[in-house]
Amino acid sequence: MANPLVSSEELARKFQTDRLLRLETLTMRQHGGRVEIQIELPETLNAETNQLALDLEIAVDIGTTTPGVTLGVIRGGLINSGKYQGSRVLSSGINLKHLAEGKISFLEFLLEKEVGLLRKIFSGVYDPTVRRKKDLLWVCIVDSFAIGGGLQLALACDHVILVDNAWVALPAVNEGIIPGVAPLRLRERVSLSALREILFSGRRVPSSDALSIGLVDTVCSSDELSARISDLEKQSQIPAVLANKAIVNGTVEPDDIFARYMADFAEAQAELIRSPEMLARTRNFMGGSHES
Repeated sequence: MANPLVSSEELARKFQTDRLLRLETLTMRQHGGRVEIQIELPETLNAETNQLALDLEIAVDIGTTTPGVTLGVIRGGLINSGKYQGSRVLSSGINLKHLAEGKISFLEFLLEKEVGLLRKIFSGVYDPTVRRKKDLLWVCIVDSFAIGGGLQLALACDHVILVDNAWVALPAVNEGIIPGVAPLRLRERVSLSALREILFSGRRVPSSDALSIGLVDTVCSSDELSARISDLEKQSQIPAVLANKAIVNGTVEPDDIFARYMADFAEAQAELIRSPEMLARTRNFMGGSHES
């Protein structure tokens, strides 16, 4: 499913003129050879919804196929109230209220997000103008925290940056579901024992631990962030870098392995999401905040 969505193709022409894309849940801007996607659902700490998954895929389609762009940056927007007011948050994970109310689609969100949005970040988008796949070097910036789907999004990217004392977690086990393709992509980054600890406990992984086990690539201060992004943009403009990305990612996650994983995942996730235990856990989570 590497082809751009129909809606992406319709919006791409306008983006190439305006260098700006505003959708319901995000904004994307182009700065030279870089596109920056900012998630903007502050009232739920950027929790994932069907609409956010769709908007992200549209932005990834357009950003990847825009001529002259080599680097994509994904970051959470500012939160305007509560404990994290004035801070940026990548994502608090799946919107548990939507999940309990049946507003999270099994097909469009839990499956198509994996084979569409996240796979496109990982292995490229088919560009009909040049009749081949095109890729960007993708960077995910985690300010404050990334929970669940926020970390899944980061794991699909080529370079993950944690700012200051940010932390990450995969609490899907507590929600009664499997965290998408994260188990497969975690194995590409961390040891088997670290993978099991992250998946089975759902605990927070602080920035220092995340860096030491290879879960993320950079930990830096907010003052150092701009320079790091500039360095990565220069790196992405070296033609061999994106060619090497395609070779590396095609080796560590070939299409047949990905397809086999998705077949097993779809069957297991379907059983879990229909279980009374999952619904009960979700309702318990609804009694608190979106932050797990």
